Amino acid sequence: MKNRKTGRAIAAAAALTIAAMTLPAVPAAADGETIAPYQVLVLGDSISTGYGLADASKSYVSLLEQSMNQKVTNLAQDGMTTAGLLQLLQTDATVQGAVASADVILVSIGANDVLQPILDNDVISIRDYNSITDLAAAIKANQLAFQRYLMKNIPPAVATANENINNIILQLQSTNSNAKLAFQTIYDPASIEEDETGLSESAISTLNLFSSGLVYQFLEGSLNGNTLVPVGLNQNIRKQAETGSIYAADIYAALKGHAWSCTNISNADVHPNAEGHAIIAEVLLASGYLPAVTESVHARGDVDGDGKIAVEDAVATLTEYARVSAALGGQLTPAQKTAADVDGDGTISVEDAVRILSYYARQSAGLDASFD
Repeated sequence: MKNRKTGRAIAAAAALTIAAMTLPAVPAAADGETIAPYQVLVLGDSISTGYGLADASKSYVSLLEQSMNQKVTNLAQDGMTTAGLLQLLQTDATVQGAVASADVILVSIGANDVLQPILDNDVISIRDYNSITDLAAAIKANQLAFQRYLMKNIPPAVATANENINNIILQLQSTNSNAKLAFQTIYDPASIEEDETGLSESAISTLNLFSSGLVYQFLEGSLNGNTLVPVGLNQNIRKQAETGSIYAADIYAALKGHAWSCTNISNADVHPNAEGHAIIAEVLLASGYLPAVTESVHARGDVDGDGKIAVEDAVATLTEYARVSAALGGQLTPAQKTAADVDGDGTISVEDAVRILSYYARQSAGLDASFD
């Protein structure tokens, strides 16, 4: 067994190695060239909302924002399924507009289609347990009934999720044929064999058998010529990547064997912890789709960098002031902070927000507008 720091290093190295193997051809910026702000959209489930994290700044979306030096639009929702996301893409005007204007779209979807029914059903419900030890004991005690349930119900759920994901890709491409798409594969929260867990040998054996047997097939495809799941959920995502339609951010491979270190599974919660989110961010950054914005100048007062000064800029300024005042940590990039500090006193304050709002009001009324 390896300790947590060793497991973290191995998982990070695996993430970068896997990503490099499928890296798309993205030209690097030449010396002195600036990268202008671009639109990044996040769609998906609770993995992308940062569910379960005590510090939201540790979510992979926040880590990407820090690396990219700009904010992203995050429309992920807790509990989202492939069917739910497909419906939003087809009917929700807000989501459709965000997709149409995006340069890069990051998607985490499918876990609630497959993992949720695996771990929350009439035989075993993860909600009934506060520790993985108790959950493992329940799985072992109900092994036959549990296997029968999974073999009957999960294969059709995987097939439906695969069909929905294929249609999600088509819908995204139909709405915006120029956006780069990156889909996360689904990790296995029971894959703990490379971590030091402190669990009993019986619990470890139960979880590893569960992970390497049924869960592997649902995510990665059937073993030894079996046809339980002809195409696993992650197999389908990788096949789509082979066509060039998407980039597969292989989170499954990056976290394999390290669920104890990288998720909250010790507390019977399958969501990533801070280490898991850091690895997800590393894999996505390795795609080459998310370069750091190096354009250092936003127009004065244009906090969001959209080329106009509006109410949204005043709101962003006031929100930054409120967060810093409450010791929650600022969220604006250095360039955004410079744009928000319209009075030039070195701090972002209510006065800056008022000046931006006054500028907008005068400009809207056809009057001369100035911050001076």
